Amino acid sequence: MQFSYRRIERHTQPDVADHELWVVPAEEALRERRDLACLAVEQGPDAFLQGCGPITEIVLQHDPTPDDMLAAAIIERRLRGEEIPAGISDFARYVQVAREGLRPGTVPVEVSLEGIHSALRNLAGSDLTDAATASKFTREWRHLADCIFRAAADDVDPFQTSIIADNVDFARPRAFLQQDQKVYRQDVARGERWIVSIPDGPPKASGLLLKQPKSLLWKYWARADEDAPIGGSYLFTALYAGEGNWIFSTDPVQRQSIQGLSQVLQEAERSAVGPDADQDPWFDGKPFGYTLVAAPRRKTQLSERQVLQITKRWAGAKRAPRPKSQQQSSWAMTAVALAAVAAVVILLLKRDPLPEEPGPPEIPRVVDTEVAYDPGNGQLFVLSIGISDYADPPDTQNSGQPGPMDLNFADDDARALHSAFRRHTGRIFKNEPRTRLICDPYDAGSATDSDHTGEVVPSIPPTREQVLKGLLWLEGKDPEDREKPPGRDDLVIITISGHGVHHTETDDYYLLCSDHAPGDDPRLHGLSWTNDIAPTLNRLSCTVLVILDTCHAGAALSAGDRGASPDSEFDVMTDRALASFKDNAKTVLVLPACLGDQKAKEKPEWGHGALTLSILEAIEGETVVSPTQKLPPTERGEFVVGYHHLEWYAQNRVWDLTSVDGRNAQLIEASSSNERAFKRNIPLAQRDASWPH
Repeated sequence: MQFSYRRIERHTQPDVADHELWVVPAEEALRERRDLACLAVEQGPDAFLQGCGPITEIVLQHDPTPDDMLAAAIIERRLRGEEIPAGISDFARYVQVAREGLRPGTVPVEVSLEGIHSALRNLAGSDLTDAATASKFTREWRHLADCIFRAAADDVDPFQTSIIADNVDFARPRAFLQQDQKVYRQDVARGERWIVSIPDGPPKASGLLLKQPKSLLWKYWARADEDAPIGGSYLFTALYAGEGNWIFSTDPVQRQSIQGLSQVLQEAERSAVGPDADQDPWFDGKPFGYTLVAAPRRKTQLSERQVLQITKRWAGAKRAPRPKSQQQSSWAMTAVALAAVAAVVILLLKRDPLPEEPGPPEIPRVVDTEVAYDPGNGQLFVLSIGISDYADPPDTQNSGQPGPMDLNFADDDARALHSAFRRHTGRIFKNEPRTRLICDPYDAGSATDSDHTGEVVPSIPPTREQVLKGLLWLEGKDPEDREKPPGRDDLVIITISGHGVHHTETDDYYLLCSDHAPGDDPRLHGLSWTNDIAPTLNRLSCTVLVILDTCHAGAALSAGDRGASPDSEFDVMTDRALASFKDNAKTVLVLPACLGDQKAKEKPEWGHGALTLSILEAIEGETVVSPTQKLPPTERGEFVVGYHHLEWYAQNRVWDLTSVDGRNAQLIEASSSNERAFKRNIPLAQRDASWPH
């Protein structure tokens, strides 16, 4: 018997063919039931809409729940005349509870029926109205259904026992779900955390906005999230699935109605569309006790901004401070990026050793990029700074041993990125790139250095004085090199790799230069983000990328903002930045290695910091750690790597490199000063099959 999947409208009478049975109650009074598997157990196929027969096709909604699928499986067996085990009633009640948004029983969600169902849906593909996708999902679902009926025959209690935990047939979906909580953490980092005051609800509760989350089980993680601002869970969640699709919900355990939200959104929809809006209204969640609100079936005509404004006003939502595990907030990065508006800066600040290295994700390959500068008239500027060797304390000077602050690979990061961007990004521009490399030399007695292509380049000691001169060079103010500074058609990339600290007394971020020794005040031999680095960025007038591969990298992006209240901090920072740079329409992109309270890591097997390694792999087109993992031969034509793909790869690769059993991974939160420009996939590197790797 065939299963098919269609978009079933809430307020229309389905046109059922003679050979079809639809998993929709036949009686209109039962259409709001959310326990269809129980209905199938109680009344069999006769309880559902169907043609005059014989039935050869069962029709389900295009995004079926486990309850829908189990109902279809029960109906299918009844139509074939098979006996249904008595224990199937327990499974029907289980999927009913799950459909209500509750957690049934004590089975861990990653080996639960609803978890495996979500994984199977994800692995099959998003559109079940496509025949091939539907066939793949149905085939996998039938394996799960067979397990359910065997367990039902053995009187297994689904509320207490997982029927798939040790089943090899479900090893792949289980593997996806075992990583799902870390994916959820990244979703939260990209979203917004709120403190809400819902009408007729508690005075204060936790709220969470997720935008197109990748986690499959986000609602379960959110309802047991110890990092929630209040109460150890999120009472209110807002999900934006893109293209006008929204879902709002409260934890059904707490029975907090949000019917009022559906009413104000419907009023706004009516104002935007007219009376026709009532033909396809916002779903008020009545079958779920008004704990769920969803956009119209044909999507809302309200903009994302309008929906958020209405929702925040209704819920009394205010920005919550980031949890300690995620101190680098996305709004802090955005405001500082606005304050930096014009250069692509990659700050690489360091790290700790780390254990084993997992397999790499796929290297990005892209051709659909859009230029935010002028390759014909513009020029690439690269300033690469790497600081591995620091001044020794007096009692260890001339010992011949590495100093206590020395790093292993910061200088190698600078050389490799300087070379990679010069070769691959430089190819995008007609004019020859202008670059400066400031790092420790290979040989302390040599005045020159060479990159891995063999080209000799000047080696400038990374003292505070020389790093400041590098920033002045970008502005065309270096007294020894007064060339024209970057213009609006240019692209600037600055890479800085070394020690970074958060100076609590001044609430500022400092890059420690090579003349810094242990115990020194960072203000003596360090560069202040607020007073030294940001002013240079402010005066540039071109597109800029900022990539931070350092301990406490996020501290650079929130420097000077301590003390602002969570309610006003974003507005204050943004207004300040816009007031200073309102005439600058270019973009600064920020890609840090980790959050403000985290350490960025390096490892001998990598030869670099984790973020640097991921950038090099994306640009060069092959993995550095595992040389056998290269681009397939059929893919080795010309490729342009865009910023979005670089960011995506870096986020996933850094997580894979630095996480230990899904924990303690460096988290990357990206930001842009110009959201409109950021939507364009700015090209950052071009490679072809002839380039050396």
